[in-house]
Amino acid sequence: MNPAARAAAGHAESGGRRIEVSSTPVCPEWDAFLDALPGAHFEQLSGWAAVKARYGWETLRLVARRGDRIVGGAQVLTRRIGRFGRIGYLARGPAVAADEPDLALALVGRMDEEARRARWLYGVCDHAYDGQALATAMAAAGYGPHPPGIPPSGLMGATAVIDLVGSEADLIARLRPDVRRGLARARRSGFAWREGTAADLPQFRKLMAATCARRGTQPTPPQPDYFERLWAEMGSAGRVAVFVLRMSETDIAAAFGFATGRTLRVWKVGWDGSHSENQPNRLLWWEMMQWARARDFRTLDIVGLDLADAHLALRGAGSMTAFRDGTTNFKLGFGSQIRLLPGAQAKFFHPALRLAMAAGGRRFLAGRWGRSLLARYWARAGQS
Repeated sequence: MNPAARAAAGHAESGGRRIEVSSTPVCPEWDAFLDALPGAHFEQLSGWAAVKARYGWETLRLVARRGDRIVGGAQVLTRRIGRFGRIGYLARGPAVAADEPDLALALVGRMDEEARRARWLYGVCDHAYDGQALATAMAAAGYGPHPPGIPPSGLMGATAVIDLVGSEADLIARLRPDVRRGLARARRSGFAWREGTAADLPQFRKLMAATCARRGTQPTPPQPDYFERLWAEMGSAGRVAVFVLRMSETDIAAAFGFATGRTLRVWKVGWDGSHSENQPNRLLWWEMMQWARARDFRTLDIVGLDLADAHLALRGAGSMTAFRDGTTNFKLGFGSQIRLLPGAQAKFFHPALRLAMAAGGRRFLAGRWGRSLLARYWARAGQS
């Protein structure tokens, strides 16, 4: 019996702890647990699952309790892929209390049981930021690196977080000198910052699209109503926020973030490109830091850093000209701490896929031909 299966068998209904299974997208009790759990991620919120349900995903939520108290869990999203079968995706989980060190692996074992029962093709775990130990244990339970080209795609390999603990003077001292100068200039330039409302979401979407157009990318998520649906599910509880920067009568920059687990995660940003000489985005981010700090959040997560650039910066070899991504230098200017994330892992439950992966399928999928074939298939299937 592999480690995950042993953990599930040993702890699902023993030691005063049990694991419950639910398919209901919305679960306020689960969300309240995440709000109080340092580092909890928005992709584990039930409001996130409720929005994803609008676009074809179903919820499998595993909740561990001692008595009536939630001590951990894992929110897994599943969906059918064309005519071939079902996949599962555990994003930034499991989420477990600090005094339950063996629970994460038990939850993975229970997820595997559900996967076999539902005949998944495969399951993917994109680990919590501190999930390296779990990733090592899961490798012994049959999980391997997530092959490129199969859904889900675009998974982060690194991010940067800003420590918000301390006084305003402490935060200013952590800024890179050029950021301090840019912030001072922005403050003198007449910009007005505010926390926005649902009424600001259409303009935010336009600003995000303008940013993507300058970068030569497509806006994600592509659905035009995605942010409004997130707001409808989580806005009243204060778990989402939009921030806006205005010059005169025009909103020129904005950001959309998630607030849970004592962390503000700035998920998407937008800017029309104007007033660059006055550094508007320095002020936008600084004011978001102040907003989060005033609400006793401990960190601000920039949500995404180019992995190659992260390695360059950690070696002390990075510079504005050396970085591959043009946003990296900006992201690292706020006293940001680089976090290398555990790589996503996948396990293939379908016997034929399992044999194919063992016979070199992972190497094929990682190659140019494999990626090309998969891209064409997912484009036709509408699953990319």
